[in-house]
Amino acid sequence: IVTLACLTTAIGLTSATAEYFSGLTKNKLKYEHIVIAVCLLSLVISTLGVGAIIKISAPILSLIYPATIVLIVMTIFNKYVNNDNIVKGATYVALLMGIFMAAKDLGVNISFIDSLPFASLGFCWLVPTIIGGGIGAFIKTSKTDSDEKSKEIAV
Repeated sequence: IVTLACLTTAIGLTSATAEYFSGLTKNKLKYEHIVIAVCLLSLVISTLGVGAIIKISAPILSLIYPATIVLIVMTIFNKYVNNDNIVKGATYVALLMGIFMAAKDLGVNISFIDSLPFASLGFCWLVPTIIGGGIGAFIKTSKTDSDEKSKEIAV
């Protein structure tokens, strides 16, 4: 049953990827060709082994996960945040910290990261991100009442 679930998930993801890129290119890239390319790429990646895949993906994930988490949290609490610059400040600092973390994963010596709070837990980006959001709170917002109304209508 587990194998069947993995197979159906892989087929669904391959199909969705091919459909997306086919539509994105207005069928200049054929659906069938994209499916074949995705399957071949998956075959090549699967032969690398788990260790190599993690070694490749760790810097990428270190780069994007702080900013992604910040954006998700800010989206959840959007109605309580009246200043766009809080979101911008927090996200930019999280992205900057992600760049530092990815560089460290690639072997660049960035020693101050280890001295930050929560670094031993992998959350060295948390306190600087909160500070970045706090600094953003002191910058005047660009949100207007019409932006709020259009956002409420869209939701």
